[in-house]
Amino acid sequence: MTYKKIPVGVEAQFLTDGSVFPRALLLGDQRYQIDRVMHRGKHHPFGVSCIAPVKYIIIVSGQMKSVYFEPSTMQWFTVKEIPDEPRQNG
Repeated sequence: MTYKKIPVGVEAQFLTDGSVFPRALLLGDQRYQIDRVMHRGKHHPFGVSCIAPVKYIIIVSGQMKSVYFEPSTMQWFTVKEIPDEPRQNG
């Protein structure tokens, strides 16, 4: 299995205490309201290059998703798992 870092647009609220909360995901021409932030904490996703990201577990349209914020670059991303191609013998 390989992993790919996918940049995403996010509408976020930056509070005076320095905390950040994502409010909507922007994918192409679509805007998806974030219903709830379930958890946030520092977490480095497996298999991708990034610097000290904050992981947000969010609910979007009833589905649990993960999105990451990298404060040093001010970028948001998600991680996509890509199955390895099956090997053929012969």
